[in-house]
Amino acid sequence: MSPVIAKAIFALLVVGWYAIRAPHEWRAWRMPVSRSARDYRELTVILIAVVGLGTLPLLYIVTGFPQIADYTFNPTQAWGGAVAATRGRFIGEVARAR
Repeated sequence: MSPVIAKAIFALLVVGWYAIRAPHEWRAWRMPVSRSARDYRELTVILIAVVGLGTLPLLYIVTGFPQIADYTFNPTQAWGGAVAATRGRFIGEVARAR
């Protein structure tokens, strides 16, 4: 596996995650919320997760920044990540079918 293929797989996983999430998000917008328990702590944790799990990896893929994340490509790690993502997707489908 090459670095370009690994980056493409990552991008496809992001698109796939949103494709899975979108119908539920759209449905949730239509339901009225009687009481919200969201506070500043939860919003802070969500913001940290979005930056760490989404923004920084996509920024690195597009620009190569931050340089500290630039290390020698290891195909074994890329295949391991692809297998783990596929297994997670499969487990999600099995759980949803039950």
